[in-house]
Amino acid sequence: MPARPETISFQRFRGRIHDLKQHVQTVDIALVNAYKAMKAEPDRNKKIAEALGYSSRKYTELNHPIRVNPRILSHSKSCTHQYTIIILHTHFSEYVKGLLSEIYHHDPLRVVGSHGGNIPYKKIVELGDIEAINREMIESVFRKLENQRSTQKLLDEILSKGNASVDEAVKKTAMAHLEMRHLFIHASGIADGEFVSKYGDIVPAISGEKLPLGYPLVESAIDSVRELCKQVDASMLSGGYVVSRNGT
Repeated sequence: MPARPETISFQRFRGRIHDLKQHVQTVDIALVNAYKAMKAEPDRNKKIAEALGYSSRKYTELNHPIRVNPRILSHSKSCTHQYTIIILHTHFSEYVKGLLSEIYHHDPLRVVGSHGGNIPYKKIVELGDIEAINREMIESVFRKLENQRSTQKLLDEILSKGNASVDEAVKKTAMAHLEMRHLFIHASGIADGEFVSKYGDIVPAISGEKLPLGYPLVESAIDSVRELCKQVDASMLSGGYVVSRNGT
């Protein structure tokens, strides 16, 4: 495969996304196989762990009879998919923070120039050297951006610092999936009218009801956020605000 230019931050993000998608696929296959094994078991009162070939003494929460397995497996799937959306947002934030650091090393004032802030003398002494002070300033700026509590604003801020742009349809699709994380964390996964109004054409959600979750939606979420970050990376590199590191 020919080398392609990308930032160090995107290389790290790409690796994390690969691992996350691999995890989701592994769990999905494992749960499907577990369901098939239990469905084939004629004794509906057999314990779930034993029907799967394991000790119910070791797996004490799987000592329920297999007749209740649809509820348990559905819960496991739901938890995995919710976890994936939350971790996907974490990986996106880590990518943005890494990109902020790369822009800083190219042009520090593009990152810190409009944010003000002061580091006390005592803190400077504790940090010890210029690299540690640089990291402290980057972290401070990132916290300010993140504290806006808006993934859209976080993205727009990082794009503005590199005079970068991305396809609006790609941005909206990724934002729809990233904003699901906010609803999981702060609203027990219940969609509100604002989310449905903005993203109902992408995520088939109903106001007042739990967000729909399933493997196809989670896979779309991963792919859409990856495409967004890929476009951000390409635009940043094109503008010369970050340095490429050839990837494979």
